[in-house]
Amino acid sequence: MGNYAGILGTNAAIDYISEINLDDVHEHEVKLNKVMTSVLKDVNGLSIIGPEDATKRGGICSILLTTLTLMT
Repeated sequence: MGNYAGILGTNAAIDYISEINLDDVHEHEVKLNKVMTSVLKDVNGLSIIGPEDATKRGGICSILLTTLTLMT
């Protein structure tokens, strides 16, 4: 049997992506990055890895925890 659900889902995803404005998606992503940065910058022992400018970061945030103690 074919993967009919996957085919229909892919078609729906293509239809959705073709209808949205990617500039709006990017603008929303930058807005979320700015909110996240404003909260995380005040956390002791936590650093955001990557550019400080939210417009130059992608949708994934990498962080460094310097105060984390690993237990073995």
